[in-house]
Amino acid sequence: MKQTTFNFKRRFVPLVEMGAKTSTIRAFAKTQPPARGDTLKLFTGMRTAACRKLREVKCTDVEPIEVGRDYINLGGMFLLPRFQRQFALRDGFTGVAEMRSFFRENYGLPFRGVWVSWR
Repeated sequence: MKQTTFNFKRRFVPLVEMGAKTSTIRAFAKTQPPARGDTLKLFTGMRTAACRKLREVKCTDVEPIEVGRDYINLGGMFLLPRFQRQFALRDGFTGVAEMRSFFRENYGLPFRGVWVSWR
């Protein structure tokens, strides 16, 4: 088993610390994504003097994800609108529009990456 380290933006830190955010969406362009059972080390402020470890958890699931202008495809299944909202809220966004905006501004749409969850 391997270890994967994730850095979280300040806005997500309280949710990760209290266990409300139990997944992340990432683009693994240069490295391999984690696998079920791998150790995930969750940090904030990496590469700064304010670096702080939030949690150490076990990866429970890894699925391909695509976020488009009007859809979310998780593991090869298109999420219905009500599930898109639940998914966005669970990932720390205020709704689907904010989630799409985040990925559009940071990566462009459609965004293709990996959804990683933990316990």
